[in-house]
Amino acid sequence: MSPVADSVPAPPRPGMFSNARVHGSQFFLSGMHAGGPDGIVGGDDTYLQAREAFRRVAALTHACGATLDDVPGAADLPH
Repeated sequence: MSPVADSVPAPPRPGMFSNARVHGSQFFLSGMHAGGPDGIVGGDDTYLQAREAFRRVAALTHACGATLDDVPGAADLPH
């Protein structure tokens, strides 16, 4: 597994945390939710909110150089 440099999100602003971090052969994700600059993606629909959070997990997983097959239980995520 190696990071995909052109897909890695920009570093967080000072005082904020990173949503993805690669350390050796492992990667760590945090802070997945459906909030965006224009409000909650999916509005009041919790199913759509969950799909957006899982989409973000998949995108960051790929940006870290991994696939969802590398994440235990991720095969059950909607994608």
